[in-house]
Amino acid sequence: WVREQYLQLPDELPDRVRALAREWAGQRTNPYDVAKAIEDQLRTYPIEYEIPVAPPGADAVDYFLFEERRGYFDYHASAMAVLLRTLGIPSRVVVGYQLAELDPASSETYVVRERDAFAWVEVFFPGYGWVEFNPTTGSPSIDRGTTIDPGETPVGSEEPVPPDLLPEDPGFPVESEPVFGSGQEGGGRPWAGYVLGGLAALALAGAAGGWLFWQGLGAGLPYPAQVWEKAVRLAGWARVPPQPHETPAETARRIGSAVPAGRDAEALATAYARHRYGRKLLTAAEREDLARAWARLRNRLLARILRWR
Repeated sequence: WVREQYLQLPDELPDRVRALAREWAGQRTNPYDVAKAIEDQLRTYPIEYEIPVAPPGADAVDYFLFEERRGYFDYHASAMAVLLRTLGIPSRVVVGYQLAELDPASSETYVVRERDAFAWVEVFFPGYGWVEFNPTTGSPSIDRGTTIDPGETPVGSEEPVPPDLLPEDPGFPVESEPVFGSGQEGGGRPWAGYVLGGLAALALAGAAGGWLFWQGLGAGLPYPAQVWEKAVRLAGWARVPPQPHETPAETARRIGSAVPAGRDAEALATAYARHRYGRKLLTAAEREDLARAWARLRNRLLARILRWR
């Protein structure tokens, strides 16, 4: 799925862009080393905000790399993603903000302004997920402390790097002795009623606690965030958990492929993204539609959990 979406390139991409990627990769066979080499090369392209746009019909990345040879973060990030994709290394451009300064009134809050907007690159490595790179000079490169080594896969190879192996589950010990017993043959068991009553009370308390926990999920959050939080929690219990590298839309598509409620999952993800990133408020009608979509998705996920298949 990564290769299907994150290796796409325009058909008219100039051949010299592909040749430059191979030149900068050199003799390196490790995709991480290739990404780092291309990042380092792009960081030699100076920052410049006042630059002309590419001529009509020209490829913007080609124009940046060979003609203008200067630009700002959008240009650097786009060039790195394209160069890596020509070598068969999945990558994507990410936009957001740099954390520039702490709020003087709080040591845990950052002040983020429009001038802090930024773009960088994420590269996918099997077994590791999306790893960030910053090809733009003038801002710090990403210091990871140690070099990650996602294997010796040749550049563009179709052979995935195996993820780290997880230890086998040792299982649970089997109780060989009865938990309750009188130690006598026959006779009454007056404690049985107390035991059953206690178990019933524990079950009732557990159910009440679970209900309170469920109701408290997303408490204080706007409705789109509440239902999305509950949806991904249920999806995790239904063995379709969200992955760290996924956007809400990608998570919704995967949930929709596991249960027959794809449109409802996408509706929840869309409403969440609109609120989270666009601060869009729901109308009364939209809230009703979202509530119906959530109810249908919840029922589908619960059915999958109860069937456990």
